[in-house]
Amino acid sequence: MNKKILFVLIILLCAVIPFTGCKKKKTEIKAVPTPVPTAVPAMDKIVYTLNGSLYWMDRDGGAKQELFADGKSKWFPSVSPDGWTVAYWVQQKGYFNLWAGNLKNNRALQITFDEDSLEGDTTNLKISNPGGWTADSAEIIYSRHKNIWKITKEGYNPVALTESHDCVSPSLSKDGKLIYIKIEDENTSNIYIRESDYVNETRLTTYSGKKAASPSFSPDGKKIVFTLFEGETSNIAVYDIAGKKTDLITLDGKSHSPVFSFDGKDIVFANFINNKYVPEIWIMKPDGTNRMKIAGEGGVSPYWLHRILDAPLPTYTPAPAPANASATPAAPAAVKTVQTTPAPIKAAVKKGAKVSVSTPVPVSTPVPSSSSAAPTPIRAVPNKSTGAGW
Repeated sequence: MNKKILFVLIILLCAVIPFTGCKKKKTEIKAVPTPVPTAVPAMDKIVYTLNGSLYWMDRDGGAKQELFADGKSKWFPSVSPDGWTVAYWVQQKGYFNLWAGNLKNNRALQITFDEDSLEGDTTNLKISNPGGWTADSAEIIYSRHKNIWKITKEGYNPVALTESHDCVSPSLSKDGKLIYIKIEDENTSNIYIRESDYVNETRLTTYSGKKAASPSFSPDGKKIVFTLFEGETSNIAVYDIAGKKTDLITLDGKSHSPVFSFDGKDIVFANFINNKYVPEIWIMKPDGTNRMKIAGEGGVSPYWLHRILDAPLPTYTPAPAPANASATPAAPAAVKTVQTTPAPIKAAVKKGAKVSVSTPVPVSTPVPSSSSAAPTPIRAVPNKSTGAGW
């Protein structure tokens, strides 16, 4: 009997053990942390002209500061894509010439040497005429005597891109497309575009009796913001390249000189809506909404500056007051500028070709405030008598 019971127990154990086995430990599944994007430290400024001096400020109008304060009359700034160089026009001794200011060393360098004034339709403060920039921040596209030119930011190798004497206000897209204004008659100007080879031109707008002016690409190259003049009024419009459609985004009749922000989310512009003698700088969305005045004491030709920083900017901490409170604070360091005296040259310029130059070394004439300025290298200097750079 006992043997039968033992046998039954053995049978039961054999049947149960395979289904029980050893309990396995539960595997703990750890949640994968969600990556948090780290903000790239960057500087965002607006550069503009106020009473012939160059300034920059934050996008809310704060932290205003003069740039390259050397006493020269500066107009129509434009900023390189890397955010480190400002090209601008200087009026000196009755002449207008292009300069490039380096924000890394606070030095400004003259890069064209034409002895004449710019024509009236490009010095009008409502028609912004800054230089455009190539994507690598190496070359500047600018207009001179109603032709479009290209030159390095150091002043080398000026090349004529047009020769029709009816083109002003150039701007470049990131992929190298060129837009500019072509003056068709006394009352009509339209926007034209060329591919990166700068050869064939296509008219984008078809105005008659109206003047398009101051065009500027959106960051993605799909839209163009510009000023539209009709009689005495000026408004801002946005042209969609793919859809070939224009939307007027201001109706006040006094807005002009628009430029997209680096991210395409805003447009900075100037207007005379509150005082026809004192221009103001405003920001708005690309559809014309959310307008905000950021500078009301004057200012024209605003241009966006965006720079990627190696590290976040340091937090400003006010310095303690000196023991001698009546002591006169030290004057800020003078801007170092270098200006050369051009020598007569023989130069021949062909459309799309580099300037062929035979020129002596120009004499370096440092401005007195910058005795340590390095001499300027030899350049292909435009010359009135030959037509080079003209």
